[in-house]
Amino acid sequence: MIQVGTQLHVTDNSGAKKVECIKVFNKTKQRVGHVGQLVLVSVKELNQKQTQKVKKGQIFKAVILETRAPIHRNDGSSLKFQRNTAVLLSAQLSPLGTRIQSFVPYELRHQNLSKILALSSSSI
Repeated sequence: MIQVGTQLHVTDNSGAKKVECIKVFNKTKQRVGHVGQLVLVSVKELNQKQTQKVKKGQIFKAVILETRAPIHRNDGSSLKFQRNTAVLLSAQLSPLGTRIQSFVPYELRHQNLSKILALSSSSI
């Protein structure tokens, strides 16, 4: 579960390394975000090895990919990841990076985010 103030790792090659959640976009009044939901984030750390498309302090929308809280599926199974990760999005809700270097859960297919699934190497 992601809430305001949570630090997230960025798993695409946009140039950001860590971001902090500013706002969770929910239709309900809950203040927590789960896998596949949009959040508003601020860039806190940059990756020094890459050419940066982002700068420190910039604000972007992002999609949550992995959470440390378990994801419960309808068949009774559950997934739990080691860290909280996200992918940065542009204003048109397309990914900023050209590659995604982590697992992408299958639940993103239901939220019209199939572009992210196409960029990833593996989905679970």
